[in-house]
Amino acid sequence: TSVVIQHSTSLKRNQHRKIKRKALNKQCYIIPIEVFSYNEGRNKITKPVFQYKAGTSGTILDISAGGCSIRCQYPQEKGKYLKLEFHLDSDEKLSTFGRVRRISEQEGSNPTMHVIFTKIANHAKNKIYEYVYNYL
Repeated sequence: TSVVIQHSTSLKRNQHRKIKRKALNKQCYIIPIEVFSYNEGRNKITKPVFQYKAGTSGTILDISAGGCSIRCQYPQEKGKYLKLEFHLDSDEKLSTFGRVRRISEQEGSNPTMHVIFTKIANHAKNKIYEYVYNYL
């Protein structure tokens, strides 16, 4: 038996995420957000509009401190903003805002949206950290 070792000039990263993640497998509700910008004098004003009627449900596959993966039948486009409503272990509903980072499709199942969190309330962030990192 012999082992051959060779140096390589190209390195490939194994995982897409740098932050620890934990499997969740819980239902969530996805509300798309349309962002409108307009000028009012010299000021540029940006207003988010929540599209509650276009909301869909999905399943959060895993969650980390920086984002989550959601499997849903009708994913949003890359770069779209979302509001996510879900439950962790408790009965308390958590709401977070995020942006679709990418979409991966697998044969035989619904597409998976990879969402990066953009805005989280402090109590929701604490609950997510508690779940992912097993804080007491």
